[in-house]
Amino acid sequence: MLTPLLIGSLPRVRLPAVVVEMLLESCSAHFRIKLDAIGYGFLVPVFFVASGVRLDLQGLLAQPSALLRVPVSLLALLVVRGLPALLYLSDLGRHATIAAGLLQATSLPFLVTAATSMQVGTISSVAGAALICAGLLSVVIFPAAALSRLREHAHPNAASAPASPSDASAHSEAM
Repeated sequence: MLTPLLIGSLPRVRLPAVVVEMLLESCSAHFRIKLDAIGYGFLVPVFFVASGVRLDLQGLLAQPSALLRVPVSLLALLVVRGLPALLYLSDLGRHATIAAGLLQATSLPFLVTAATSMQVGTISSVAGAALICAGLLSVVIFPAAALSRLREHAHPNAASAPASPSDASAHSEAM
């Protein structure tokens, strides 16, 4: 759920996040869906815009070593967060496991951590820009790749198989 992600990302507010989560458990499923829609439809994009505004893109592009951190960080996210999906391989099969790994590698908390680290001054703006770019790319690329993979392999014979029995007879008569 989105609430612990948004509220519980900072250590000082973990207890309030637990309290909010307990209150939400007593709410209807419809209300929770609406709350998630507000979070993902409004709050998350606001965070992306806010973190993008502080993105030191010039510094990132000026330093090739910093620019190299983007694909390296993206690959690290895929390995560290996506590789554990191999535990699902026997239950889900290869295609669904790959999709699960891609979805697990999607990392919104990574963005929160990078943005917070830049604000606090524990990492430079260039290093933060590389991490934020990797996090943004993970949020954009990985879910799209996972959904594409699932759609591609959901009905592998859909393109060659007839849609209905009447189509099958028409298909065989045409041959």
